[in-house]
This record gives sequence, C-alpha cells and structure tokens, in this order.
Amino acid sequence: MNFIRKLPRIGMRNVKTAIAVLLCILILRLFQIESPFYACIAAVITMQNTVEDSYETGINRIIGTLIGAAIGLVFCYLNPQDSLLIFVGVMIVVYATNLLEKKGCTSIALIVFLAIMLNITDASPIYYSIMRVIETTLGIIISVLVNTFMFNPQRRNEAKKPGNWQRRIVKRLPLMRHIQK
Repeated sequence: MNFIRKLPRIGMRNVKTAIAVLLCILILRLFQIESPFYACIAAVITMQNTVEDSYETGINRIIGTLIGAAIGLVFCYLNPQDSLLIFVGVMIVVYATNLLEKKGCTSIALIVFLAIMLNITDASPIYYSIMRVIETTLGIIISVLVNTFMFNPQRRNEAKKPGNWQRRIVKRLPLMRHIQK
C-alpha cells in the first residue's frame, strides 16, 4: 500500500493524449475507416506540453507526411516493396527534407514513405497515400484541439489573456500573416 502512495499522479498530458487517441478511434470508426492506427500515432506524437509545441509538431508532421506520401506514391508506382528502390527512396526523402530546410520533418517523412512502400497490398497507391495523409492530418487536428481546450491549470490564466497563445499561432501560419495586427 505504501508503494501506491509513492506513484506519481497521472498528468494532464497523459489524459489529453488518451482522449485524443480515443477520439481518433471513435471518429474513424464512425466513418468506417479500417484502421485508426495512423491517426492515433499522429495524435500521440503531436500531443505536447503546450498548445504552441503541439501546433509546431503538428505542422512538421503534416509537412513530413506530405513529403513522404508524395515520394512514396511515385516509388510505389515504380515497384512497391522493392528493396533497392526503398533504399534509393529513403535517400531521396532525407535529401528532400534537407533541401526544403525541414529537417524536423525527416523522421515522419521516412515513416510515411516506408508505410506506403512496405504496407501497400491491393489498394491503389494513390488511394493508400491519400488515406495516410487524411488519417495523419485528422490525428494532428484532434490532438491540437484537445490540447487547446484542455489546458494545464497553471496555463489557464495565461491563456485567458487576449491574444497570448493565439497570436503566436497565427504568426506561424504562413497564409495568415496579414492578421497579426
């Protein structure tokens, strides 16, 4: 019994992550998507301690997903599951993320590329690639929304101040820079 008292309490990030995963599963099952795996993984990776960090991680994840899916799609049409082609594809994915100065996206771009190249079965490559992007994006959106609306109690007062975290997020949106003022 003394051992149980020494266990740390369950934190908000733990709860928020579990809620985001649950929502991914429920929403994808509602739309009769076969497996919520990629959405759940995206939700887990995107959930961070702060809304800002979740947003930034989510943006990197979307960019990486798009890069990996695009290259995976092209290579999949050439010859899916070909070992030498996968080797070359991995090098191209890393090169592309470096060239675009998006090194933070490299890991996820590689994961998506490999998921497409190694997991595709009877589905068309375009359908499979699009589904990976949709599922991943859904997981990211759910995770950011859960993190946004379930604040850590210490951050509630800061979040109530007009424009605090919202302004920082808008500044990061490339298409919305004109709204900053």
